[in-house]
Amino acid sequence: MGICVTRERTVHLDGVSEEELIVFKSECCVNLHMVPYEVFRSSIKRYGYATNLTDKHMREIAGSIMLNCDEMYNNEKSGFALVYLDDIFRSKDKRHNVRKLLRLGWLLCLHKTPIEQ
Repeated sequence: MGICVTRERTVHLDGVSEEELIVFKSECCVNLHMVPYEVFRSSIKRYGYATNLTDKHMREIAGSIMLNCDEMYNNEKSGFALVYLDDIFRSKDKRHNVRKLLRLGWLLCLHKTPIEQ
């Protein structure tokens, strides 16, 4: 059984392969499973309509997307550093790619079900 535990929510995965559990636990390390996609998207777009995000922008939105900036910048092996500081999401000029961040959010964030809407 895979479990992602938070103060607000516990997510259980039953009947999935060991590989899927490893991926799921890794995804839970960046906390996006607790962030509604609408919140994530609006936080990214707060600064990301005209340009890709700088480290200062990421610090500004950290609370709303449950990003631990201290962990990201001080522990290169943390889930936050592995995701947000990876060359896929951050360019050579150290800007975070908005389109790629939005794709990440689409895959990992909470989405409303038709009943919740």
